[in-house]
Amino acid sequence: MRSATDRRPPWALMATAVILLIAGLFNLYSASSVSIPRAFYMQLVWLGVGLLISIPLIVIDYRVWERLGKYLWIITAVLLVAVLFSKSIAGSHRWLVLGPIRLQPSELAKVVLILTLAQHFQEEGRPGPYNLKQLIKPLFYILGFVGLVIIEPDLGTSLIIMFIGVTMVLVAGVERRTLLGFLVAAIVAIPIGWIYALKDYQKTRILTLLSAGGAADTRGAGYHAYQSLIAVGSGEVTGKGYLQGTQNMMRFLPEQHTDFAFAVFAEEFGFIGSVLLMATFVAFLILSLRVAWMAREKFGIFVATGITTLFALHVFINIGMVTGMLPVVGMTLPFFSYGGSSLLIFIVCTALLINIHSRRQMF
Repeated sequence: MRSATDRRPPWALMATAVILLIAGLFNLYSASSVSIPRAFYMQLVWLGVGLLISIPLIVIDYRVWERLGKYLWIITAVLLVAVLFSKSIAGSHRWLVLGPIRLQPSELAKVVLILTLAQHFQEEGRPGPYNLKQLIKPLFYILGFVGLVIIEPDLGTSLIIMFIGVTMVLVAGVERRTLLGFLVAAIVAIPIGWIYALKDYQKTRILTLLSAGGAADTRGAGYHAYQSLIAVGSGEVTGKGYLQGTQNMMRFLPEQHTDFAFAVFAEEFGFIGSVLLMATFVAFLILSLRVAWMAREKFGIFVATGITTLFALHVFINIGMVTGMLPVVGMTLPFFSYGGSSLLIFIVCTALLINIHSRRQMF
């Protein structure tokens, strides 16, 4: 029988994360070797930074964040406001440039929202279901971040933040009448958001997807999706081989080192490789959900649930986008896509899962 101080880490979860990290580095090397060779080496630097940060996150009791979540929310909100006054990059205000470092506060907002909502429901004490009045604070935390990120504009990240928040609220429990009210409000908000919130290029991407999966505009708004589908399909069953993908090496595939990293992998390793990769992601998600299931106190349950939701949304949306099932919204694939802020957040979240699992017998 395990003792109350049993702190064995989740070896299966850790092994799966390492496999994804290694596969992601090999894939990034291929994706960036022709276009941006520097990206691979910068990713190695960010990986080193992430692993250093993960050490205290694993060693120090994760419940310390239970007292800091709301303060972190305020700090992150200030950063999100500050980024609106930063230099525009590719038509968006998403990065704070600090010398050689580019920080993307919207990535930080994802994990901070998880900690903030987990702290709130832990402090509430009362069990669900909650009514609208009792959910005013959680809705403020969620919509505050969503609104600031939409202004940047960053539709994909704002949707991620919204879905993370909604999932955690549903896990806490919502009264039926309040839930019905939310559904009606969401239905009403769709046409309003289409008219007033979405930019013209975002509407075009959605309309392009509905037009035969983007095939109707292969030289315009549907170019990214069309080239991605060519890359995925040309990999056939076994793929063209590592560093042999023509869509990637001949630079037909846009953003192959970030948003379309999965297309690079699919072209080089084919259907079999893609299925194995997706199976590895599914295994990681199941093991993450198991951490939430085995947690013994509310804060740990909510944090693990939020993190699992974060990973699941990124995997589902990115692969759906690359395969033409969802519109192109600029969504990274965990451990695969290039990006310091994104990689750090995924490593931090994995470290928190390890911490929660290792202390599950202490309550």
